Amino acid sequence: MPFNTYKIGDFKAIYLHKSGYNFRGSITETEENIINIKKLKNELLDSGIDLEKKVLYRCSVEHGNNVTLLDYITNREMEHFKIGGVNIYRPFKDSDAIITSDINATLLLSTADCLPIIIVDKKQNVFGLIHAGWKGIIKDVVINTLDKMITIYDSKKEDIFIQIGPHIGFSDFNINDSKIKREFIEYLLEAKLIKNDNSDVKKYITTSKTFLYNIDLSKIVVDRLISSGIPKENISIDKESTYSFKDKDGDYKYHSYRRDYKKSGRNPMILFYEK
Repeated sequence: MPFNTYKIGDFKAIYLHKSGYNFRGSITETEENIINIKKLKNELLDSGIDLEKKVLYRCSVEHGNNVTLLDYITNREMEHFKIGGVNIYRPFKDSDAIITSDINATLLLSTADCLPIIIVDKKQNVFGLIHAGWKGIIKDVVINTLDKMITIYDSKKEDIFIQIGPHIGFSDFNINDSKIKREFIEYLLEAKLIKNDNSDVKKYITTSKTFLYNIDLSKIVVDRLISSGIPKENISIDKESTYSFKDKDGDYKYHSYRRDYKKSGRNPMILFYEK
């Protein structure tokens, strides 16, 4: 199958590969996306999953830190698409995370280097998806989502499990902008992940001989979650880099915006309840 599969409690997620699908930008009703959806629908049917019987709720990609609480809005407050027989809703309000306690909902997120993050409260069956690019990370989109689960749904940290999907790797995410480096250092200091003298910043940021800065996005997210009280053993990471990881045939396994820029497609992640 041209997708990765993840399982957390009674929830299952799939993350699509580049070779199998070529979604471009947003998932809207284009001829190419209709073909993609129909192909995905047929392949999932072979696994006993009928997308036409599900309603998909799509998370926006705004590089911010807003969280959509799906249980507190109606379908009238969302944009509706029907693509290849599949109903997809997208909240009008900008957000980079979506959470719900409605096990009949299916969540959808598209990324191309940013971290696609699954968050599940196994005990109460509250679940969500988070889009965490570098901008969202330093705006604390992950912790904002965690806080919503705790304050709105009374989730306990020991019951919350996290799966980070494929994303750009540490050695592949390099920048030459010292301003961005400073923003990360300020964030790490505020989050108390590094010492005040920055002596241990190399845990997260390294500098090459050509003065490029490499930043370990997933380590920052994981350490931030642990420092916020999520048990380390509750966090899993898929370390395949969207930028460089290749399949057995030597082809790039995932779409990557930093590698292909405007030619890049997107890698959708779909999360649903499956008991």
